[in-house]
This record gives sequence, C-alpha cells and structure tokens, in this order.
Amino acid sequence: MFSSCWRVQGVDVVDIAEALAARHALRIAVEAGLRKVVLETNCLKLSNHLQKSCCDHSYFGSAVNDILQLTKGCQDISFTHVKRSGNLVAHNLGRLSNLYDAMTVWMEEVPNQVVGLVNHDVNIKVFCFP
Repeated sequence: MFSSCWRVQGVDVVDIAEALAARHALRIAVEAGLRKVVLETNCLKLSNHLQKSCCDHSYFGSAVNDILQLTKGCQDISFTHVKRSGNLVAHNLGRLSNLYDAMTVWMEEVPNQVVGLVNHDVNIKVFCFP
C-alpha cells in the first residue's frame, strides 16, 4: 500500500487531472514492484477509455496511452469506476497535494490527515467481505 500527493501546475481540466493522477499512481505502483493492481477512478470518462483501451490524439488521450503502456508492467490489472463518495481517501489526498511543494510518497503508511478515512474504509471492507 502506498499514498502519494503530487501537485500539477497549469491543468484546469478535471478529466486531464484525473488521467494524470491515475498515471502517477500506476507509475509508482509498477516502480514499487506491484504486479496485481486495481486502479479506481471517480472519472467515468477515464474508466471507460481505460476499459476499452481507447485513446485519441488529445492531451487526455496521451495520458490514457501512457497508462495503457504502464499496464504492460502489471501481471493483472483492472480499472474500476467508483463514485467520489466511495473513495474519500483519494479525494482528500488530492486536496492535500496543495500542502506539498514536491511529489510526496508514503510507503506502508498514510498521512495523518487521512488515517481516519483509511481506517473507516478498512473496517467497512472487512465487515462486508469477511
């Protein structure tokens, strides 16, 4: 498990920001040696493009293509669309990125600001899926 914050300057289109965040997360996962990955996003457009391996010649499409290239380093990968309410940890990490000047990665731990949300997610998943 890892957490990361990375502030991207000059991106004001939400779909592109989501694609860049997904690319960032997958790159870190692959570099960390993770080979079985579930990539969740609250961006339906991104989820659809990844599931269909569809990319165009736009900036968004370029980021999707990068993600698809990174999947070659995975043994097993799935792309899932989740509503923002289903992944409050990721949403709050995104908001935290404004506090950091450089990319920050936490391995085997999470920032104090999201510990409660992580514990809540773990408890719900353990309770629902024994």
